[in-house]
Amino acid sequence: MRVSYFLIILLISLQSYSIYTLQNHPLAKLWRINDTEVPEWLNAEKHLIMIYGNLRPILAQINFISSFGGPYINIFENCPYKESLHFENVTNSMVQLKFYFQEITLLANNFDVRGALVYIDIGLNNIVIYFFESDIDNTKFINAVEPFNPEIIYANTQSLNPNSPVLPIGPLLFESREDGFYNFAVIKVENKNLVPTFVIRNDDSDQYPELIIINGGPISSHYVHICKSGIITHLTCGYVYGFNGEFYSIDDGVTVELIITDMYGLLSDAGGPVFSFASLKNLYSVDVHGTVVTVGPGICAAQSLETILYIFRDRGQLFKDIILYVEG
Repeated sequence: MRVSYFLIILLISLQSYSIYTLQNHPLAKLWRINDTEVPEWLNAEKHLIMIYGNLRPILAQINFISSFGGPYINIFENCPYKESLHFENVTNSMVQLKFYFQEITLLANNFDVRGALVYIDIGLNNIVIYFFESDIDNTKFINAVEPFNPEIIYANTQSLNPNSPVLPIGPLLFESREDGFYNFAVIKVENKNLVPTFVIRNDDSDQYPELIIINGGPISSHYVHICKSGIITHLTCGYVYGFNGEFYSIDDGVTVELIITDMYGLLSDAGGPVFSFASLKNLYSVDVHGTVVTVGPGICAAQSLETILYIFRDRGQLFKDIILYVEG
């Protein structure tokens, strides 16, 4: 029997944690470090992302994925100087995880599952099924997936905030449900008091009140930082847990190709931008990766920008101006 290995990309500990640090920048709060240390830690993370990218073609080969549990990044573990790779024994290979995910999502469709999120968590080396509402009866589905031994989480989702501010924008031009299992919309801006900009609000920070979007594109590394700006909970950051997650909503809809994170938020934050910090020299600059789709305690799922632009391109001339605007 082959032994599957789990690759953890590590970095030496840059600084011991302190509760007396000055933490204004969102990453300083996430990583529990001083503001002055953020560039050093961000550089370390980007270095490990580069290693992750260099390994990807090798790890995609069939002789690896059949006996390998997948890589993730961890910048907090101590390891010998200049050592970046660490291996651990795990139960499931990537081939097994992808097969289990495919079978579980097929069963979710067959049993008409509602109020659930399904994804591969590399860190857990398992499939996670997150139920947003514990009072929905999904017993038959749970019994059916038992042979795959998934990690099952129950949580009660917060209700929408009835006092959420409403800003009229304009008419809806396109709703992604028309093209299948996606969750975003295109709105024509007709409110003369509303001017779209390449800026993300951070209302809770005096030092970093606005973040400038300098780029947009995919994010593909597990356990790297990721942030969102929501209308209710404002700016919060967390880590990427998985990709290509599938969300089975309560109202009979399925959304695919989701980025799964642990960012804090509430349901009214849906539609907010999801991003990561881009530059060591300019900590106000960010890369956008998508928009928030759904939120629960300890979890936040986003539709990737890569998916959104793919649908735009598929629509052709209708969204030519939008593509030029997004891609500069």
